[in-house]
Formats: sequence, C-alpha cells, structure tokens
Amino acid sequence: MSSKGDQLYVASGRTDGTNWNKTYNTNGIYRFKSSWTTYNRTTNSIMQQEIDTISDIVWVTPNPSDPNKFVASSWSGGLLSFNNNDLEERFTFHNSSLQTRIGGNGYFVFAGATSFDNKGKLMGFKFFYFISFIS
Repeated sequence: MSSKGDQLYVASGRTDGTNWNKTYNTNGIYRFKSSWTTYNRTTNSIMQQEIDTISDIVWVTPNPSDPNKFVASSWSGGLLSFNNNDLEERFTFHNSSLQTRIGGNGYFVFAGATSFDNKGKLMGFKFFYFISFIS
C-alpha cells in the first residue's frame, strides 16, 4: 500500500518462494479516492492485451508532483505509468534501461520497489536492491 494526499493505492500482487517467482495474479491495482477504482485486465484494454506478461503488481508509487499520475511495478511486465486513470506508458527492456532477469529466458522484466528522489526522478529497485534510475 501507498498513499499521497487523499488517495490510497493497493498493489494486489506478490512473489512466491525464495526464488521470487511469479504468481500470475491479474487483480492489478486498487485506488481509493472517495470511491474505489480498479486497474487490471478487465478494466484496461492494454493490460488485457499484454496478459502474458503484465501480472503480479507488487508496488505502486504515486507521483509526488502530480496527483493524477502513479507508477505500478509488475513482477514480469516492467513498469506501468498511469495518468488520469489511463495506462500512459509501459516501460520494458524495449524502451528503457530495465532488463530481463539474469540467466532467465523470455521477455519478463521483474520490477520491484520504486521511489521518486527529491528532484522528481523515478528510481527502480529489483530484488530490493537499487538497479538504476529509470530512463
């Protein structure tokens, strides 16, 4: 869970076991601001199209400078950037500095915790160690 101002965010995913495996949870993200809004494959067409990789939302970070924006970490689908309730951009190894799991095959990008620094730059963590600034 995370919050900013009058908004509460809940990430429904988790990892499994000591190898940090996917659980294929597609429940997505819940946001409360006077009522609940759900972001998942049922409510978002892009998340539905990418069902093979977007699952296990493990972290949600509200943008400290814009209450309409937040970033969600998918434990397989990279980072999802939302703006005004819409999935604005998905960051994977194709379009960012994020990489696939070392020694793994396939297209899974396991994004963990994120945070904005005091200059508003998004930082990413994987397996709970710092990996890089997201570019």
